[in-house]
Amino acid sequence: MIVGFTSQTAIEETEKNLEDFNNLKANIRPEIAESGIIVLEKIGAGDIAPYFIKIHKKDAHIIAGARLTKSTHVLTLDKKHINNPATKAKFPDLKIVSPKELLEIIKD
Repeated sequence: MIVGFTSQTAIEETEKNLEDFNNLKANIRPEIAESGIIVLEKIGAGDIAPYFIKIHKKDAHIIAGARLTKSTHVLTLDKKHINNPATKAKFPDLKIVSPKELLEIIKD
């Protein structure tokens, strides 16, 4: 069974990125609520800080959230900071994948 998690931190970052890069004032919260994805509260600085030395500071909350939820996979489109060989090597117990890669995993 696949259970999806996100956090208020990730939602806020996504909305900010949409505004910064696409000049869109987006509210993705209704779609998240309808999707059945479980939304964690905002991830605290104390939970994020241990990952600053292993991953780009702005993306450390993603790994922190995965750890807090005991997730086995991280689904991301971020190839620059998260879904790359260097980051994957730092977190070998997490399967960091793109949406396409996840679909390939679950179809088998």
